[in-house]
Amino acid sequence: MERLNDLKRLSYPTDESTPEGIFLGPLATMHTIISRDQLKTLLNRSEELVLVNSLSTEEFEHEHIPGSINIPADEIERLASSLLKEDDLIVVYSSSPRCMISAVAADKLTTIGYENVLRFSGGITEWEAAGFPVEQGYSARGKAA
Repeated sequence: MERLNDLKRLSYPTDESTPEGIFLGPLATMHTIISRDQLKTLLNRSEELVLVNSLSTEEFEHEHIPGSINIPADEIERLASSLLKEDDLIVVYSSSPRCMISAVAADKLTTIGYENVLRFSGGITEWEAAGFPVEQGYSARGKAA
């Protein structure tokens, strides 16, 4: 938890705004949001984190952020304990700012006991729009059991 608190204290400029029409319920705001630039900074600094794509296996195979693992939101309870450690810094994402699957995934992870969970709400579309790399298929680490 200390590590997550340290990350929350870092002051990164963010240009995130809420797109019109996006779900604004409790799941949208109950988890610490990390911006695209914050995530890129963490990855560039080789921070130890687990990047979790919470979309379906098919969507993950189509494209995902390099280094991600796939744990579909509806499989978190079954797969998390075999793929994540309790003290991992976990960043979940889905497809876009309008997609709330990452919020559901973050909620499930915290409910089952993971405390260091961040959510990249921009998703793969925002990542790719910035010109950052994406990959397809599975890497050895990317495949969920």
